[in-house]
Order: sequence, then structure tokens, then C-alpha cells
Amino acid sequence: HFAGDPFSAIAREITQNTNDAKKSNPAYLVFRLVNVPIDQFPNRDEFVNILGKCRTASEGESQKAVTFFDNALKKIEGGNISFLVARDRNTTGIQGPCKRGTPYHAFMKSTGTSRKDNADSGGSFGIGKNAPFAISDFRTVFVLTNYMGTDGNIEQLAQGKSILVSHGNDG
Repeated sequence: HFAGDPFSAIAREITQNTNDAKKSNPAYLVFRLVNVPIDQFPNRDEFVNILGKCRTASEGESQKAVTFFDNALKKIEGGNISFLVARDRNTTGIQGPCKRGTPYHAFMKSTGTSRKDNADSGGSFGIGKNAPFAISDFRTVFVLTNYMGTDGNIEQLAQGKSILVSHGNDG
């Protein structure tokens, strides 16, 4: 859905989500590109192993996938990795907890679902949440959200998610 113009897609989708979650006007959204030493990539060794298994599983299936995983494996051996950071404020955050029926679960765990409180919210099919994966060299995103819990306290959720290919433990 987003391969043709992934940067426009991510700007559109993230802006739409920020607008849908605003507490009041204005909501703020800032994009930054940050470079992080590759050794700070969470569970890097395990992720390299998974990328290798995905590459093996792709052989004979798709040359495009093999090329993607070859490139990802080269990149993760480099010195730094770039992350696009989208940070908003004056929003409700992605409401949790991570249980079925919450916006956080719909965003991070479900496929083809959307959970928005406002009927006038943009998007409703759960497709736009995949836009960030289209610009990732690893098809991976990390999400950190703060939201108001039912007890009135600020809650925080953090999680990484990769959309790769099916593979067995042996490759």
C-alpha cells in the first residue's frame, strides 16, 4: 500500500493519528532522524538470527525478499542505524492497556483493525498503521506511548514490532 511514496504515506498517516488523538488544539507533531550506534539496537544478536532465518525462508520464494534480507543483514552489521522519530504532544497517546479492544492492542497486535474513540476519526480499516514499516530497513518500529489510565495516573507502554516473513526455528 505504501511502497510507491512511503514518506508521504507516513507523514499522512502519523499526522492523521495525531489529529485523531488530540486533547485540544493545537496538537504538536515533530519528526526527527536520529542515528544510534548499532550495538544499542535492542536484542541485536537475536534479531540478526531472525533476519538470517527469514532470508533462508525466502530463498526460492521471492528474490525481492532475499535482497531485502541481504540488505538488512548488511545494515545491521554497520556502525550506526537511523531511526525516524515521530513525537507528538497534546494528545491522548495510544490508549492501553495492551488488551483486545484498546487502541494500543489494535495498533500493535491486531491486523486489519482500528480502534478509535471518535466516529469522525480518519482511517478505520487498520491499514495506515503499516506505513512506518514501509520506510524501515528492518520493517521494524518501536512505539512508546503515555496515556491516562482508568485510575487517573499516567501509564506508559513500550514495544517493538517487526513485520518479516514466516520461518521455522531452523530457518
